[in-house]
Amino acid sequence: MKIGRKLNINLPTCPELLNRFYNVDEDNIYDAIQNNPAYKTGKAPTTINYRYIYEDIPYGLHPFVKLGEKLGVETPASNLLIDLASLIRKEDLRANALQLTDLGLNNKTPEEIVEYLKGNKKAYN
Repeated sequence: MKIGRKLNINLPTCPELLNRFYNVDEDNIYDAIQNNPAYKTGKAPTTINYRYIYEDIPYGLHPFVKLGEKLGVETPASNLLIDLASLIRKEDLRANALQLTDLGLNNKTPEEIVEYLKGNKKAYN
C-alpha cells in the first residue's frame, strides 16, 4: 500500500480484493479470509517445496522489496517473509530473484514507472 501511495496509485486493500473476486464483504483481512467459501475447500501445500516459495518470493515479494528500496519505502514484513523462507529452505532466495534491471525499472523515475506499468510505449525506452 505504501509503494502504491508513493507512486500515487490508489490500490485496493486485501479485503476489497477478496470482496471483488469472491464476493466476501468483510472489514478486515482476517474475517475476509475466514469467511471466504473458496478458501474452505482448498488444500494447503504438504511440502515447503511449493510454488509459494519458489514463485511468489523471487517473482513477487523480492521485486516489491527492491521497488520499495528504490522509492525509499520500507518493506519489513516482505523482507521478513523472504528471510524466514530462506532460513527454512537453507538457501538464499534472493540470489536468483528478479531485480529491477530485469524488469526495466532500475533507471526510471516514479512517474516513468507508473507510465511503464500502464503500458505507455514511450516509457519502454
